[in-house]
Amino acid sequence: MPKRSSKKLFTFLCAYGLLLLAGAALLISTTQAELFLWMNAQHAPWADAIAPWLTLLGDGRTAALLPVVLYVINRPLAWRAAMALTLTLLLVQASKQLIFPDALRPAAYFEALGTQIEHLIPGVEQHRHQSFPSGHTAAAFAVASLLCLIEPLKPLAQYSAGARQLFLLTLAFVVGYTRVYLSQHFFEDVLAGSFLGVFSVALTIGLWPLSAQTNTQEAKYEGSEAKDGGRIMLDNPRKSRKNPRKSPPQTRPYRWMTSP
Repeated sequence: MPKRSSKKLFTFLCAYGLLLLAGAALLISTTQAELFLWMNAQHAPWADAIAPWLTLLGDGRTAALLPVVLYVINRPLAWRAAMALTLTLLLVQASKQLIFPDALRPAAYFEALGTQIEHLIPGVEQHRHQSFPSGHTAAAFAVASLLCLIEPLKPLAQYSAGARQLFLLTLAFVVGYTRVYLSQHFFEDVLAGSFLGVFSVALTIGLWPLSAQTNTQEAKYEGSEAKDGGRIMLDNPRKSRKNPRKSPPQTRPYRWMTSP
């Protein structure tokens, strides 16, 4: 990954690496059923109300809007966002359909064990199959990674890049947590989905770095400057040059100064 992109993702990737290690350690120390039942027991009425809405931030249709918006703001990043999200979709669906097609979701898993889930939110449809990995979590972490590469708006520019990246990581983590809270996935599904999302963005930006176009434009600019003898040429001739060289004023000679 180029230096310019790695700097914008440095805090995000470091914090995500720690989160990934902590999640892996948690999975090693307990079973997926025990961890799910413990997380399912941590519920509240206010969380029941907002979780179905927060989880929509990881919906594929929501993620598909990002390249469209970026096409107006930053076209090079828009194409890379489309490629990264497409790669995320392919990896998730290949895992669901081909590699782990029989992975049961919590509702079907505990039904097979003869155990009931303690807390279910009314009105939320419980899916039963193709649990691994979580597609919503993969999309949420891919979008969060891509948003770290965008120059912030003026209201957000007052915050440091690290603070913005941590906020996006936290938001993606919340989306992943809602998938367990809504009893749609196990924690290991969420952890695997987050890795696929971050991996897809890192691979796309690594293969097609954003700095490539900038370097090309700078090279063309330097070439045109050298061709013009070191002078800076402007596209609009009406625009004033930076630090222009002022030519001495021309004066008309008086009649007595002219030769007869």
